[in-house]
Amino acid sequence: MLDAPVSRGVVAAEAGSLTFMVGGSEDVYLAAKSLLLSMGKEELQEAIDFISLFGFLNLKGA
Repeated sequence: MLDAPVSRGVVAAEAGSLTFMVGGSEDVYLAAKSLLLSMGKEELQEAIDFISLFGFLNLKGA
């Protein structure tokens, strides 16, 4: 499973240049990469598990 919020709007969607902030395991990301690239472009890939990171930050803020 991936967590992939989308940024930008309708114009970017029509142009195929959406921005996805993807979190999850690398093997699942690689399986979904071609689908994501059909709707956006790859600019930065960072091996961070954002779900765990933000979960940790939420716990620290509580």
